[in-house]
Amino acid sequence: MQLLSGLVLTGASLFFLLYSLLVMQKPAEQKRSIKLMKTAGLFEQRLDDLMGKNERAFKINQYVTSLLSKSRIRIKGKPLNKYIFYVILAITSLIVGYLSTKSLNNIYAGIMLTGFAGYLFFHLLGWDAKHRKRKLKKQAPSFYLTMTNFYEIRSDAMWALQETVKKIKNPLKVDLQFFINQLNRPDGNIREAVLEAKARLDNKQLRDFLDDFELQLRFGGSFRNTLHQYVQESIEKEVQSMEQSSETSATVMITYFLIGLFCVMAVMMRNSQPEAMSLLVTTPAGKVVVVAMICIILAVLYVTKEMTDVGEE
Repeated sequence: MQLLSGLVLTGASLFFLLYSLLVMQKPAEQKRSIKLMKTAGLFEQRLDDLMGKNERAFKINQYVTSLLSKSRIRIKGKPLNKYIFYVILAITSLIVGYLSTKSLNNIYAGIMLTGFAGYLFFHLLGWDAKHRKRKLKKQAPSFYLTMTNFYEIRSDAMWALQETVKKIKNPLKVDLQFFINQLNRPDGNIREAVLEAKARLDNKQLRDFLDDFELQLRFGGSFRNTLHQYVQESIEKEVQSMEQSSETSATVMITYFLIGLFCVMAVMMRNSQPEAMSLLVTTPAGKVVVVAMICIILAVLYVTKEMTDVGEE
């Protein structure tokens, strides 16, 4: 429990520190921050080139970039920088490794928990991206229906989209407002705006909608039938999604409940039977048992993750 709370507090503290450095700036500091951003951009480009030379590092970098773009973590409407994510991950993992090695008196358990802390960041980021994906899928029917109603009032797709965005909630609101802002720029390009908005939306139907919306803006015509088709398809997909989620949610809840129960029992045993707990951190057999328990927990979490991934597809 101490390790978990330390992990959460350390990650949150680092995030808010970096957030304050990036966002909460006075006007007098903006010129200096622009220079720093240019320098950081060049440094980031060099790191990208360096990681691109290794195939595995390149894939990890692409995976993290994709997850961050799909997550709800935003700074001034933009995804969290991947290298800030790496820094937070590395510092937190090292702290967890040091604390676990010291408290358990077990270097092998410390190494495993260090790796687990690093993996947990990827797991939580993936969970956040999936949660956002489910939210987008859930919002889609209401979005299409609201836009259809506005389009019936005035046969103007752009006006209907602008009015609809005022009525919907996040996370869809943020991405569509970004799309509208890109279109309304003096130097705005429809195709570029569509591509940028599609990269932010982890929903195939919404991405297809943006392509159809682009055709509507370019060539005009009636958009009514297209909107009605999206309304019907989105409702059908939402029903299917609810059926799939009900099958996997029970398994996930049971798994996390059992792991939480295990942690509570460990804390209670440490307070009520310190002699028995000391055997786990002082004797070779006890250290092997600790490592085995960590391996079992990691295996259970991995199997649960695979089951939920299948349910999401």
